[in-house]
Formats: sequence, C-alpha cells, structure tokens
Amino acid sequence: MTQGNVHTNNVTEAQVAILKAVTPHIIAMAPEERQRLIIGNPNLPSASASWLKSGWLPIIKALVVDRSSPIDAEFTGSLSVVEQDERSLALTEIDCSKLRFKSGFAKNEEPITGEERLKRLKEMPEIRLDAKIGMTLYKEKGQTTLRFIREYLNVLWFEMPGTVLRDSGGYLALLYLYNDYHFSWECGLRRLNEIRYPDYLAALLAG
Repeated sequence: MTQGNVHTNNVTEAQVAILKAVTPHIIAMAPEERQRLIIGNPNLPSASASWLKSGWLPIIKALVVDRSSPIDAEFTGSLSVVEQDERSLALTEIDCSKLRFKSGFAKNEEPITGEERLKRLKEMPEIRLDAKIGMTLYKEKGQTTLRFIREYLNVLWFEMPGTVLRDSGGYLALLYLYNDYHFSWECGLRRLNEIRYPDYLAALLAG
C-alpha cells in the first residue's frame, strides 16, 4: 500500500497515521536520537527494526564487503595499518538495520581528541567498523547505503574507528566519510590528535 511518500507492506491505517505524524519530528532529530527511535525502540511499529524491513522505510540490501583484497591505496595513501577491530574484519556482509552512529560524548560535553574518543569507543560493545567497509560504502554503485544514512538517519559525517592508520610523520589517523549536502559523499583522513565534536560520529555495528 502506498500513501503519498509513505510506502507500507501489510500495515494498518493507524500505523500509517503514526508514521505521518512522527516523520517531521524524526527529520528534526539529532542523529543519535533518530537512530534510537528508528532502530532502537521496540514499542512503536514505526520505530523498530521491523520498520526498516517491512516497507516503512526503503529496504536496504545487506552491504557486501570483498575481503579478498586490501583497502585501496587511494583511501590510505602511504599510511600503514596500526590496528584493526578483528570483529569487523570478519564481516563480509553488513546488515544496515544494525548500523549505529555514536559520538562517544557525554551530554553537553566539550570537544575531545580523537584519541580519547577512540578509547571510549573501544569500551562499547558494538563492533568498530573498519576502513575497508568505509571504502565499500564509498564505492558502492549509486552510494545507495550512504544515501540512506544521510536521508533517513540524518548522518552527514562519520569515521571508521575499526582501522587505525599511521602516516609518514608518525601521526595516527582514521578514515572518514562526509556529505556537505551534495549528492555524492567524499572521504578523507583525520588525525587522532585532532579535535572531535559531538556531531563527528563513529560507524559501529550492533552485535
């Protein structure tokens, strides 16, 4: 069933009404709040993981990660890999309903360094997604998953904390992806000794 821009599969008129009512509020939410509502709240049919899978939002196929080759040099340049989250390296498919984007910040906290943020992320239970997954997102045809992340999760900047790189000067860095309100996403490297702000998110995967 389709009503306006709302696509539904086997849902009631009441559920459609709920979706239409909450959509403006969802759009205005901060990224972490929106994620908690869309894929972390079991109480509303319009705010659960099943929402993603049943047509409440566009269905995003699992992202396939080719582990047969290393990350392209265009993403890392002359940087060397220092450490990686082994749990992430074991992933060959990413279930997008399990994506989480977190800042690692306490409420109203001042900016922190990348080193401090990475330390906090390592204490979280989620898998820290690696740079090869970031490369796969970037090179995906049509950047379908990245478009979903921007349009439905309101995320415009995130880094891949599962791979720590070192440059020729000895500085540690992470790969990040960003969208400054243009159609295509871009990528870059940000040193860990540089400041992170609350809207600088990290890509994680729930277990």
